[in-house]
Amino acid sequence: KTIIEAAHAGLPIIINKHPIEPIPEYKGNWILLCDNTPEAYEEAILKLAEDIELRKRYGEAAYDHAMNNYNSNVMEARVVEIYKEFMKE
Repeated sequence: KTIIEAAHAGLPIIINKHPIEPIPEYKGNWILLCDNTPEAYEEAILKLAEDIELRKRYGEAAYDHAMNNYNSNVMEARVVEIYKEFMKE
């Protein structure tokens, strides 16, 4: 939920890589992935802090991803349809 909220706000997001296998929802260039170490997070934060264009690119990509995948209007309509199907049965 935190990632979705940050993406809707257009914030650049840093997440650590999964140690065994990639997380499908994190595919694409909308999240900055790093190793799960304090040093890797520090490097990722400094990378974004020092490069306004990179921050902007990740923030815009996160927002676009949220709008395409977690748009509340679209999700609400899907939930309504699911409930309607259950109500029929």
